[in-house]
Amino acid sequence: MQDSEYWHLSDFNQLRMIRRLFYLFVVMTFLLGCKNDPSYLSPEMNEFEKAYFEDYDIPEKKWGYINHSGEMVIDNIYDDCRDFMDGLALVNLNGKWGYINTSGNTIIPHQFVEASSFSDGLALVKDFNGDQYFIDKEGNQQFEFSGTIVQEFQFGLSIFQEGTMYGALDTKGEISIQPKFSKLKVLNKDHVVAKSGEKSVLLNHQGVKINKLNFDKIYYEGKLPYVIKDDSKYYVLNQDFLKIEIQFDKIEAFHGDFSLAKDDNKYFLIGKNAETIKELKYNQIEYAGEGHWKYKMNDKWGLLDENGNILTAPIYYLLNRYKDGLLVFGENEDSWGYLNANGEISIAAEYPLVWDYHNGYARVITRSGFGFIDNTGKIHVKAKYFELRDFNDGLARAQLFR
Repeated sequence: MQDSEYWHLSDFNQLRMIRRLFYLFVVMTFLLGCKNDPSYLSPEMNEFEKAYFEDYDIPEKKWGYINHSGEMVIDNIYDDCRDFMDGLALVNLNGKWGYINTSGNTIIPHQFVEASSFSDGLALVKDFNGDQYFIDKEGNQQFEFSGTIVQEFQFGLSIFQEGTMYGALDTKGEISIQPKFSKLKVLNKDHVVAKSGEKSVLLNHQGVKINKLNFDKIYYEGKLPYVIKDDSKYYVLNQDFLKIEIQFDKIEAFHGDFSLAKDDNKYFLIGKNAETIKELKYNQIEYAGEGHWKYKMNDKWGLLDENGNILTAPIYYLLNRYKDGLLVFGENEDSWGYLNANGEISIAAEYPLVWDYHNGYARVITRSGFGFIDNTGKIHVKAKYFELRDFNDGLARAQLFR
């Protein structure tokens, strides 16, 4: 019962050889290329800025952005960068963070020591005076706040800290939840989970309790109902957010109409009222995304449909999660491809390493470097890059070998 939103090199211990060799090369190249550049220091800098740049390491390989044709349309001049979101990308130029648009024009100057991508129209930044605040997409400071902001906006709330307690601000900078909780997490547009003492409670965005339940943990991955853990047992909350008195040793977060439960070392498919749909007699079962389950028998993986019926026999070395209708499978640690929604091979296992699909394209590694394939397996961007990230707003972060 694991959750992995993206396929990362470090996710699977089985990828020992290719992972070690590739990342040894990356790390060594990075370390050899990193050095302090005295030209980044100037007499006009304050002490905070000087201390930052005295320890700042300049990467040898810079980042830029490529289009769907594989052309570097925004020059690789940046020390670091993030994906485009709502037309803007956070980029680091010569040690300072700022924001550019999809044409590569600087929209908000490079003047921050720390910054976040925009969410709810606001971004959390920290300048070289050590001041932290939110800006809008024109770079204007939106409101002043004396507490310590610990998280950018999510679903209209930002978590802040006063002393050892946490509260939440709304997008106008007003306190929506008072700082009286030892932990606080925004779940979605309606609810927040807060911890006070040893137990947690469910709140709305104004800090009002939804119910009288106290629990240890809550599990939610975008689909109701919630699952809670209380005193080592797991329960489902009904549509009124009250506990259904059917307990299991483990329940995974709901991903649709069904969830996976475990009790007495047996797996069960359960419905939204915690009712048992069927027993699944396999060694290990995990959610596989988009209404599928993956199961393990005799150290191999196979696929089930939403109702727990077999789609494929357990013949795969490893299975990831469905994204964009395709799922990464491995025949062995050096051969990776994709299955379609019916569990059939859509793209043969001919790559030494691949990633999940994102916006219709997937990153792959060949002997020549990183590239992209489309959802038919056709090369979309030639594998010639030292490093790549996924496409967002039609552009992908990229590093060249030279």
